[in-house]
Amino acid sequence: YIEEDTPDPLNEYGKSKLTGEKWLLEENPEKYLIFRTSWVYGEGKQNFIHKLMQWAKDSDYLKIAYDEISVPTSTRTIVEVSLKAVDQGLNGLYHLTNTGYASRYEWAKKILQIKGIKKFIHPVSKNIFNLPAKRPEFSAMSNERVSKLLSVDIKNWDEELIYLIKKG
Repeated sequence: YIEEDTPDPLNEYGKSKLTGEKWLLEENPEKYLIFRTSWVYGEGKQNFIHKLMQWAKDSDYLKIAYDEISVPTSTRTIVEVSLKAVDQGLNGLYHLTNTGYASRYEWAKKILQIKGIKKFIHPVSKNIFNLPAKRPEFSAMSNERVSKLLSVDIKNWDEELIYLIKKG
């Protein structure tokens, strides 16, 4: 997706984020900076990598969705680009993600491969998890606009993942 695409949130969380964007635009249409992010991970326990490590401790057989696709995005990428944007006085709404996209299944396989953890991962439909909120199958966003405006080369999601896991 690009910034000009019309948002169509599927759940209350997405609707509340869109409401916040609209409110900010109404309140201050001349000066604002909004970054839409995706599948954010970093240090801490509130992210997919931490959850995957917990599941891997508890089971040799993991079920991960193959039909939920987006962009794993590191907090490092978000911080670096955000600081550059503020420094350069960037204004507007942008997608701030790492480059490329992956399914949760592909992401999980890559995480375990980098960490050298051998577990069987079975690709399954996201529907088997009976999650309370509906989630889009494909929600990958392009970072091309912010990359060009700031003259930054944002790493591919898997390159960034390798860097952060090996560094840690």
